[in-house]
Amino acid sequence: MNIEYTDRMRFFTISVSILVVFSAVPAAAMAPSAFPDVAEGHPYASAIRQAYDYGFIAGDPDGMFRPDDTINRAEFAKIIVSVATPKEDIATCMESWEGNSFSDVPADAWFAPYVARRIFM
Repeated sequence: MNIEYTDRMRFFTISVSILVVFSAVPAAAMAPSAFPDVAEGHPYASAIRQAYDYGFIAGDPDGMFRPDDTINRAEFAKIIVSVATPKEDIATCMESWEGNSFSDVPADAWFAPYVARRIFM
């Protein structure tokens, strides 16, 4: 089994797991939104709340989530790594990241630990 296939299967397994977890909880069972810009009637309100409760997402520094915006690569990496990795491993992964493998990832960026952890997954 080649590494590329294994990585794709791991990504697929994690993605399906996220969908199953988020779809298992009905919207009525969820607490009010953690973000002021996510109305209770929003189609993804329950999934957003559950992802927030699990610590997979945190929203923007201003407290907003912007549920209808497209996520970028850094935000996606943060979500996937948060789902698949214990927080302790994320915090220590920068220690073993000797060089920046990506020219668009500054070492002091908020998402650098998640990209670094993804490299070592």
